[in-house]
Amino acid sequence: MTRLMRSGPLAELSGRLTNERSRAVDAEELAAILEAEGLTDDQARSRYGEAGLFALAEQLYAQERRARAGRPVLVQRPTFPWRLTLRGPLYLLPAVSLLLTARLAPPADREALNLALGLASAFGWGWSMAVARLRFLDPLGVPGRLLLQAALLGLPLGLLLGTLGALMAGLSLPQLLLGALACGIFSLALGVAGALISLDRRQATLVAFVPALLVAGALPLLHGPWLLPSLPLGLGLIALLPLVTLMLQFRRPEHRGERRLDRAALRLAIPQALYGWSVAAFFGLMALRLGSGAVLLPTVLSVGLLEGLVWHFQHRLQHQVRHASVPQPLRGLWPLLRLSAIYFALLGTLQLLTQQLGLGSAPLALPLCSAAFLPSAWLASQGRLRAVTLLWLLGAATLLWPPAAAPPDPAMTAVLLLPCALLLLCWTALHDLRAYR
Repeated sequence: MTRLMRSGPLAELSGRLTNERSRAVDAEELAAILEAEGLTDDQARSRYGEAGLFALAEQLYAQERRARAGRPVLVQRPTFPWRLTLRGPLYLLPAVSLLLTARLAPPADREALNLALGLASAFGWGWSMAVARLRFLDPLGVPGRLLLQAALLGLPLGLLLGTLGALMAGLSLPQLLLGALACGIFSLALGVAGALISLDRRQATLVAFVPALLVAGALPLLHGPWLLPSLPLGLGLIALLPLVTLMLQFRRPEHRGERRLDRAALRLAIPQALYGWSVAAFFGLMALRLGSGAVLLPTVLSVGLLEGLVWHFQHRLQHQVRHASVPQPLRGLWPLLRLSAIYFALLGTLQLLTQQLGLGSAPLALPLCSAAFLPSAWLASQGRLRAVTLLWLLGAATLLWPPAAAPPDPAMTAVLLLPCALLLLCWTALHDLRAYR
């Protein structure tokens, strides 16, 4: 039985956690908050007279439910985080810098550089997501040491990936060395970009990549014996400038943090990276099937909007559960369907613009699967990484089917099941109270 808390330690604790109590969905979440505050079962018994930490959380949550029943619900609807939409062009900035740097190579080395760029782009898609996940291990601070180590790890992983790719492509030894080095440098740059963007350091991202972009774009137009060889200069800039920029973000001791890239951090990062690599494999195979990587431009440009839509949907769920008290999965699924439709319409418009610019055409399946990235990203934020990773891998395997001699392409038709499967998973996830936190 719950009891009134007018004074004493329990009332003091209740007043101190007023905001936390109002945001909590259930007693289990409130117990996690109390545990994060440093309370233990022994303290709950000795100081507050409860049977344990969870009993104390139930007592506080019961008080909050009584308070909710006695006051009108005046919860403001969440506003859309428009600032996140800038992240899409920021993600594109290092990709363009890498593309221009790869074009500095002599014609004989273009194959090795193009292979390195493709492998590093796929690797960076997943690894930048892993770096962003590591950033939230310290949501109130800046885990600078951890992010720097994660970005630096991209260099040896990229070297290994580039070497394996060059061996499988049957390149000569000089091209193999060049491709492996370029893949390592490109992977390092993309890891740094992921760290800077996850920290919301937009100006630092511009400082890190705009000079390399300008130099790589200007070098082919300049001539003279005083110039260094174009490709080494471009690779040096794309390696050193982003890395130095990231290191300068953590020059203060309070920004370095205490966490390191240990085994526990890797256990959190690797599933996120695998999820990102499965998505990269799907869209990479889609681009190969369509014969143009430029068709993915709308998907990359809208990544920031995607993050904003996921954030907005989660806050709509929180608003819904505070307003209705009892979660309703079908009612929760409706905003996701509406946001996915808006996202699909935008992607379709950008795809038509890309086609008008002569950068390649794509069937309806591409913007539909790109829009499916929205429910997929929300499921990933809910910890359902295994299921969504498996679905994207199945979609990638479908795209390995030989193309049909005449339309319709059965592989392109089959991948349309992917958005349906992801929405079904979302409906299942909305039955869990933890999805509304």
